[in-house]
Amino acid sequence: MAEFIKPIVENVLAVLKDRTPGELGAREPFVEYGTQFTGVVTGFPALWVMPVRSEFDAESQGYMHEAHQITVTFGVTGSEPGEVTDAAMAYMKAIDAAIQASWPADGSGLGVMRIFVRSHDYGPLLNRGGVLARFPELDLVVETAEAA
Repeated sequence: MAEFIKPIVENVLAVLKDRTPGELGAREPFVEYGTQFTGVVTGFPALWVMPVRSEFDAESQGYMHEAHQITVTFGVTGSEPGEVTDAAMAYMKAIDAAIQASWPADGSGLGVMRIFVRSHDYGPLLNRGGVLARFPELDLVVETAEAA
């Protein structure tokens, strides 16, 4: 039976919880994790792994070839614009490295054939009541094959 995107989202979230602290060095680890960014953040830095879309290959026979698009959004704050930008770049690098280090071993039980980061988007610098923040996004594609 097809599992579709839910176990992929859960796996990516587990990988990031497990591996980003080691990739961040001296930077503070994420204090909040979730699967849906609502715009309300109770603590920074925070991270969300969200399903976006699943595409299917009509030519596959005997199995379902799927390409799942996932967005990893995270929030960082600081007191100076350069500080927030530097944090956004450092956290993005750590997230990307954690994802790259996780495959193929962490996705093999899910039928993962290929995983790749499609893009990094650092987003605008926001100022709300004197607090500066960015909410960068990493666009991830996970290709799987499941029995039909």
